[in-house]
Amino acid sequence: IVRTFPGYFLIVFGLFLTGGLIYPAWFLTFTFNIKYFYLSMAGPNQEIFRNWVQHGTHLWSMSSEEQFYLIFPILFAFVGAKRRVHLLCLLLFSSILCRIYLSQKYAEGGYGFGAFYGALLPVCGEYVLWGAMAAAFLGKKREALSYISPAYLIYGGLCVFLLLISFQDFSGHEPFMIVFRPPVTQSLYALSIAAFVLGLWLDRDSRISKILAFGPFPYLGKITYGLYLFHLFSWELTQKFFQSFPAYEGPYSVMSV
Repeated sequence: IVRTFPGYFLIVFGLFLTGGLIYPAWFLTFTFNIKYFYLSMAGPNQEIFRNWVQHGTHLWSMSSEEQFYLIFPILFAFVGAKRRVHLLCLLLFSSILCRIYLSQKYAEGGYGFGAFYGALLPVCGEYVLWGAMAAAFLGKKREALSYISPAYLIYGGLCVFLLLISFQDFSGHEPFMIVFRPPVTQSLYALSIAAFVLGLWLDRDSRISKILAFGPFPYLGKITYGLYLFHLFSWELTQKFFQSFPAYEGPYSVMSV
C-alpha cells in the first residue's frame, strides 16, 4: 500500500486537473473496475470508451489489485497458518466457478462489445491467488517443492504460456480483450506464470535468472509499477509526436511500448 498509493493518487489528481477524471468517487475508492464492468454492459458509446486513453481506463486493474491487498490480509488474519493453503484452494475454486458462470451469463457480447467481467476481482484475482499459493508453498510447504526441479517449473511454465498464446483465438477482437473476457484457459495462463516465477525464485543460478539479474533488468523491475501508471499517457504523447513528424511514424508502436 505504501508503495502503490502515492503514485496512484498522483495520477488521479493529474486526471482531475486535465478534466479526465469523470468518475472520481470510483477511482478514489478503488472500485473503478466495478464501474468499468457496468459501463461495458451499456456498450462502446460511453465517453470513457471513446476516449479511453485520456480517462486513464488502465487504472481499473489498480482497483482490483488494491481490493485484493486490502481484503486478502484480513481473510488470512482469521485463518490459522495451517489452514491458509486450504483457504487459497477454496478461493481459487470459487474464482474459477465465478469466471465460468459469468462467461456463460455474458456469452453474447452486448452491442457487439461484451461485458468486461474479467475486470472483477473474483475473476482477475485468480492470477494473484496462484502467486499467493506459490508463496505459501515457499513458506510452509517448501519440502514438497524439493521433489520438483526448478528447471521444470521455469521452462515448463514458459513453454505452456507460449503454447497458449500460439493457439489462442484472437479473431474478431483485439488481443487485450482476453483480459476483459477471459478464455477458458485463464487458469493455465495464471498457473504457468506462477510456475515460472516460482522456478526462478527457487533457482537463482538458472540461465534465465542470471539474464534477468543482468544490467538494466533489476532497475526496470523496480520501476515497472510507475511505468504502468504512466504508460497509457505516454502512448498518446508518442502518437501525437509521430503525427507531427510523419517520416518517423514507422517505429511509433515500438516507441509507445
